[in-house]
Amino acid sequence: MNLMRQFLAIVFLGAVSAFSLSSYDCESIRKKAVLNTIDFQRYLGHWYELYHSTDFYFDRGCSCTTADYSLGSDGSIKVDNKCQRSNRTVEKIGRAKIVGNASLEVSFGLPFKAPYDIFYIADDYSLAGVISCTNVPLFGGLELWIL
Repeated sequence: MNLMRQFLAIVFLGAVSAFSLSSYDCESIRKKAVLNTIDFQRYLGHWYELYHSTDFYFDRGCSCTTADYSLGSDGSIKVDNKCQRSNRTVEKIGRAKIVGNASLEVSFGLPFKAPYDIFYIADDYSLAGVISCTNVPLFGGLELWIL
């Protein structure tokens, strides 16, 4: 990633973080932030995690995190997350269902589905901003990713 793109990602992240902290009501943020529409066919593929706001169980101690999105045979989207932890690759595979113009519901085998809302996408689909806002005990709150 070139220096200008890194700079823009950091500025963008700072602006979103300030917005989120100033009005921390997950549902309000979610409604205001989500894009009107994206092309999910263009969104499929390999993404590098540049930033993640929380250290969820899968992410703890990880580096070099990636996400691969591919179309499943049943029409769902396969989500294949990988990271490096203690010199080994850790993988978590989930399924997502399109539930809105820029929204997915994602499940990683837990008894609940998490919202996955795309609030920013670069014109060339090289950079994306995603939020997830849940009210599930122990897992609730606002999460932010820059991919």
